[in-house]
Amino acid sequence: MEVSASEALGDMSVRENYDDLGDDIYASNHRLVSTYESGAVTEANTVSFAQLFGRKNEYYGSPCSIVVADSVDEDDLHPYNTNNRVRRDVTAAVVLTEHAAGSKEYHVEDVKSCSQNSQDKGLVDVVVRRVTFIKVHRPEFEIPENDLLDLFDRITRWPDVMMQSVRATITAQL
Repeated sequence: MEVSASEALGDMSVRENYDDLGDDIYASNHRLVSTYESGAVTEANTVSFAQLFGRKNEYYGSPCSIVVADSVDEDDLHPYNTNNRVRRDVTAAVVLTEHAAGSKEYHVEDVKSCSQNSQDKGLVDVVVRRVTFIKVHRPEFEIPENDLLDLFDRITRWPDVMMQSVRATITAQL
């Protein structure tokens, strides 16, 4: 997902490492190195966790999924390359909840439906709630102020591009 969103912004990103604990538990640690049009390079070292809760769960009455991500402060195995890369920290949470199609149990003013008739039997609406905090560390090397502002602009657009990618994937499957 990160690489697709970066490409949509015209940047190039590479995952340097990836760890997954298995099918039952989704937890990963990855470093994402991105090169921007200006030539600036950023890196993020993130740990992600995800959990899918079935129909009967203690947290929510219907199926829901939670994804959280947080930046790694220090990593002895893969230390930040602060001499050549701009460090960016990301803390994010995404909650996906399922609701009967056309249900009024959630309040969203601008809901975009993927189907022509959301009242069709068997269809569900999936509501995505997300929050993202991004911190761009001042680099230890010289970088033109305009390049730093461009980096900030591109990084802050990334969550919206990610959501567009999710919508496109869902629409393609309908």
